[in-house]
Amino acid sequence: MNALFDTVSSVGWLVYLLTFIFLFLEASGLPLPALSFALLAATLAGQGTLNFAAVVAATILGATLGGPVGHALGVRGGRPLLERMGGKVHITPERLDSTEEQFKKRGRSIVLIRFFIPVLPWSAGIFAGIARMPRGTLFLFNFIAITLWALIELTLVAFFSSALKDVLSRFSMAGVFWLATGVIGLFLLMRLFRRRRAARKALIELDADADADLEPVAAGASEPGAGPGEPTSMAPVSAVAAPAELAVADVAQGDRLAAPSATTVSGGPVAPD
Repeated sequence: MNALFDTVSSVGWLVYLLTFIFLFLEASGLPLPALSFALLAATLAGQGTLNFAAVVAATILGATLGGPVGHALGVRGGRPLLERMGGKVHITPERLDSTEEQFKKRGRSIVLIRFFIPVLPWSAGIFAGIARMPRGTLFLFNFIAITLWALIELTLVAFFSSALKDVLSRFSMAGVFWLATGVIGLFLLMRLFRRRRAARKALIELDADADADLEPVAAGASEPGAGPGEPTSMAPVSAVAAPAELAVADVAQGDRLAAPSATTVSGGPVAPD
């Protein structure tokens, strides 16, 4: 397509004619890169080589007249026509079923955006015929769709190509050098910033992992019945040893009470019998 455009770009009327023919054929049901050709023509129009209004008119007229032709093919050929074309344009039967169902539900909206979505520029008319959309409805919405596309896409391309040409004509080699240096410097600065942010994030994750490893250690130091984080209640050593000492003293006192007394009631010694 680019080679063809380069060949005919010097002949203005031929570019207009080919733009009309390509848009007509694509809207009729042939998968051609007609929109790309129209964009290239808009680029020349933005640079002053072609007439921008003529490019827009050829685009709108070709697609508007080609839409009803695709609709007629869909009515007569229907699903078998798209199935024969499916292998060449990578359209599977499942995709055909889904698109056909969508056209039956919201066909007008799909036709309205057909030129902004791949595959639909050449197939929307055929699908509209399969869904039995009224021809007048297709013609109206097809006209609105290509007009919106031409006014948006072609205008943007023509404007930016013209602006880019003016900017490049005013730039010297030094200006181009400084522009390239600035772009490269901005790229390196953004890359450095991303690396520092990634390193900071890794450090934060490392600290979080370390804190998570310390929590089980702190939990193991608590009592078996205590909850996590509760202090351990440890009794003093003297409090543990005190009951044992009392038990020893009680045993000793019991032994003294059990021994026979060597004193009399009056306090003197008792004579042996």
